[in-house]
Amino acid sequence: MSSTARPRVSTTGTTTSTTTSTSIDTVAATTTALRGETVQLRCPLTDLTRSDAVQWRRADGRPLPVGASSGPQLLLRAVSVTDSGLYQCRVGAEMATVRLSIHAEPELRAAPADTAARAGSEVTLPCAASGHPEPLVFWAATDTERVLFPGTSQGSTSVYSNGTLHIKVRERSGTPG
Repeated sequence: MSSTARPRVSTTGTTTSTTTSTSIDTVAATTTALRGETVQLRCPLTDLTRSDAVQWRRADGRPLPVGASSGPQLLLRAVSVTDSGLYQCRVGAEMATVRLSIHAEPELRAAPADTAARAGSEVTLPCAASGHPEPLVFWAATDTERVLFPGTSQGSTSVYSNGTLHIKVRERSGTPG
């Protein structure tokens, strides 16, 4: 009897969305986008019909991303995870904060190879992934509905907190062991 396990990588759904307020107050807006996209951050202190002078800056003091163009909307091209953070717009004496969250799709950094094992031996299969937010690596047996998450064990199979699968291969039924 053979069994196959495949690593699975999951992250929270990534959606591009913007929530803003057009009233003159300091209500923060939140924008979520995928790495590589073009993003427009809208200053909630202005509407598109006004020509108020809008000044943009990052709340942490870092410079705006290279190529950013500003006005009532801050345009950021080909965003990266490092562009995530708080941005502030100022119109006169009023200031508002806009949060930008950039997600990066999961990528496998260490993938397991097909492995053959003898009865009574142990097998360790590494699996690691990167992305933002940090992806969760879990294992699913292809011949059952069994799913194992990091830090869990079931029978002779364990998944370590780093996503590595460890299997103690059982002796075959009817074989002295």
